[in-house]
Amino acid sequence: MTQPVVSRGVLLTSNYLLTKQYSYDIRTVSGSFRRYYSDDSPPTSRLDDQWAWTMGKRILVLGVTGINKANPNDPADGSRGCMLRFADWEERTSGREVQVVDLFHEYLTVDLPSYLYTSREEQTQHWLGAWKRFVQEVEKGKFSEDLCLCIHGVLTNEVYGLRSPVLVKQIARDFSPDVVITLIDDVYSLYQRTQLRARGLKAKGMPTLEQLIVARRAETVVGDQIAQQTNVIVRNHEEVYCADEGCVKNYVVAVGHPVSLLHRLVYAKELTTVYLSHPISEPRRMSDEEDDPTGLDDVNEYLRKIVEFERNTPKLAVFYPATIDELPLVKLICAPRSFAFHDKEWRWRPVDPSSLPETLTFHSSSRWDLRAVFGEDDLLREQADGPDIEIPTEQVSQAAGSLVADVGWRDTTLIGQSDKVGACCPLFNNRKEISGGMWSEMEHAVWLGKFVHCMQVPEQGNHERLEQILRKGRLFSTAPSGFFSVSADWGKFFQKLLAD
Repeated sequence: MTQPVVSRGVLLTSNYLLTKQYSYDIRTVSGSFRRYYSDDSPPTSRLDDQWAWTMGKRILVLGVTGINKANPNDPADGSRGCMLRFADWEERTSGREVQVVDLFHEYLTVDLPSYLYTSREEQTQHWLGAWKRFVQEVEKGKFSEDLCLCIHGVLTNEVYGLRSPVLVKQIARDFSPDVVITLIDDVYSLYQRTQLRARGLKAKGMPTLEQLIVARRAETVVGDQIAQQTNVIVRNHEEVYCADEGCVKNYVVAVGHPVSLLHRLVYAKELTTVYLSHPISEPRRMSDEEDDPTGLDDVNEYLRKIVEFERNTPKLAVFYPATIDELPLVKLICAPRSFAFHDKEWRWRPVDPSSLPETLTFHSSSRWDLRAVFGEDDLLREQADGPDIEIPTEQVSQAAGSLVADVGWRDTTLIGQSDKVGACCPLFNNRKEISGGMWSEMEHAVWLGKFVHCMQVPEQGNHERLEQILRKGRLFSTAPSGFFSVSADWGKFFQKLLAD
C-alpha cells in the first residue's frame, strides 16, 4: 500500500485525494479529527496505526475585550492570559506543548486605535490580511502540533457600537478547529480591566457595562457560527450539516473554572458534561438578611464534594454557575430586601436614583467565593480580592435589566452544552418548594431531553417530598421512567451522573 503523506488539510494516498472541499469524521488514537474526502465513503480499511497519525489539536478561543486570553503580562493588572495559564498547566501536568497565538495582537499590521475606529470594510480587510499571514505560517510548519488560536469575534466601542470583522467560513475552512471555546467573565471585571488598560484614553477602548454585555452575547453567537460552519460537510456534491457525537462544539466557559476543565473539553474521550444546578439566592438571603452564613457554608461544602469527585473522574466535566456572579452588582441599586425570584423571573424595586452617589463601589468580596469551592486548584483566572471597582451609577442602572436577563440566558446555554444536569439540594433550608431558579433550570433540561439527577441532602430537606414535587411538575410528570432521579446518598448521585 502506498504510504500516505499527512498534513492538516491534505492527505494523499494512491486512490484518494483529501482536500478542504469534502469532509468526513474519523476517530483515531489521537482523538477525533475532521478530514476531507473526494468521496462519500472514506477509506476506513486504511486507517491503521502504520499511518502514524500525529496531528495535534486545533483549539479556537474567543472572548470579548477584557478577558485577556493570551497576554503574558496584562497591562491592567499584570495577570497572565487564560490560555497561557492553560498551556503552562498542560506542560506541567502532561508534558504536552500547546502553542498559543493571538491573531489580533500578533498579525494585525495597524495600531489598535486605527483599527478600532476605521470603517467596517477596512477592518475586514485588515483582519483578512492578518488571517492570511497566520495561515501562511501554519502551512510552513511554524507551530506545535497542539495549536490554540485566540481571536475576537466582535469589536465594541462608543462610536459604532458593535461590529464583527471575522470571516466565519474562512476560519472553519482554513483552521478547522477540533473545539471552539468562548471565554466569559463577570462584566464588572471586564469593565475594570478595560478601564485600567485605556488609562482614560477612549481611543484605546473604554466600553460601558451595557456595551460589554452586548458584546459578550455576540461573541458567543460568533463562536456558535464558527462551530456550525466547521460541521458543514459535502457528501455527493451537496452540503450537509454533521450533528453526530463527533461534531465540533462551542463551549461557553467562565474563567472562574479550573484549568483542568479546559483540558477535559479539549482532550478527554467519551466525556460526560454536567451542568450543576445549586441554591444561590436562598443562602445569600440568609447571609444578607439574617446575618447567617451557614447557608453559604453548607452549599460550599456540597460543592467541594462534587469538585473532589470531578478531580478523581477524568471523563467528567462540570460547569458551575457561580463562576459568573453578577447579580450582586444589580443589588447596589435595589431597595433593601426587594431583589428576589418570583414566577420564573427576577424582580426588584430600584431605589430613587437621586439618593445614590454618582459612582457605586462594587466590593469583590460580594461575589461567590470560588476559592471556598475549588481550593488550591489552578483557575483560568485568579479571583481578585481587590481593588474595589468604581462604576458610574448611571451605567449600572442602564445595564441592570440586561444583567438579570443574562442569568437565565446563560444558564440555558450551559445546560444546552451539557449532557445532563446535576441538581444539588433543590429543597434547601427545609423549604417546602423548589427554588424558582433551580426549578426553571431543571424544567429546561427536561424540555431539551436531558437527564436530571438530584442530590437532596437529608439535613436540608426530605428526598421523598422532592420526588413527589417533581412528579407533579408538568414536564416531569410526562417524562419517561428513569429520566430523572432523586438520591439522598452521594455515592448513588455520582453513579447517576456517570451512567449512560
